[in-house]
Amino acid sequence: MGTADKAKSMYDGDSLYQKRAREAFPILVGMAYARRPITYKALGDLIGMKHHKPLNFVLASIGKTLIEASKELAYKEEIPMIQSLVVNQQDGLPGGGIGGFDKSINYEEKSPKEKKFYVKVWQQEVYSFSKWDEVLRHLKLEPRKVDTSRYISEIGMRRSSEGGSGESEEHRKLKEFIRANPEKIGLKKKTKKAKAEYKLLSGDSIDVFFQFDSNLEVAVEIKSVRSDENDIIRGFFQSVKYREVLRAQQVAEFRPQNVHSILVVQTKLSPKLIELGLLLGIEVKVCIES
Repeated sequence: MGTADKAKSMYDGDSLYQKRAREAFPILVGMAYARRPITYKALGDLIGMKHHKPLNFVLASIGKTLIEASKELAYKEEIPMIQSLVVNQQDGLPGGGIGGFDKSINYEEKSPKEKKFYVKVWQQEVYSFSKWDEVLRHLKLEPRKVDTSRYISEIGMRRSSEGGSGESEEHRKLKEFIRANPEKIGLKKKTKKAKAEYKLLSGDSIDVFFQFDSNLEVAVEIKSVRSDENDIIRGFFQSVKYREVLRAQQVAEFRPQNVHSILVVQTKLSPKLIELGLLLGIEVKVCIES
């Protein structure tokens, strides 16, 4: 008997994995709206799990709950397998237990290439499903909400008060350190181009820009130890802007799109900020050195 058969729905009991399922499901709805998968480790970290193997029961509980909810809500279409968004970091695939929720295809017997095909189909169904808020209400779960207007106000006030204060010494040193040592943030040491204050066609400047032989271009936004939470939030959205402008420049130059964006910080982020990075698809690297 597999995990899909052993696990109970999130409301058929009050065991730890069922409580975690109720906590994890709204996070997965957020990832569905963001149209992004999430790794087992990242989801486990967000719900406070030190070890991520027990997530198999958490995700199976979510799957069981959605099967029951589909019957109760009587949708024409079944509620898709939102648990398919949770993948291994190494191969980008869910664990074998996902096959227990679609027994028509013998998922565990498929090749890695075939598995990726089916997982992509499942994930597209999740992204296209338009009734996740209704499902949350049916399950009496609160959607995850953030009042971004408050941050916009605080960030605006902070920027206004800074005026022309310029770059801090901590920011300058970290920027130069990353430019000279891309391997410290998981990039290859050998680069075609490594520049600080790289100008974009939008008129913006990227703190550090790398170009590699694979045509990969990486924008790195730097937030030193002096940056507070509001400044780090601004850094996330700056990273999104740089990524999209770099993509647009590659399109305008008739080149394949191959862009990555990294936010480098010097302090450990709160779970709220970690989740924001996952939703926006921005990789975060903590670098204490400079």
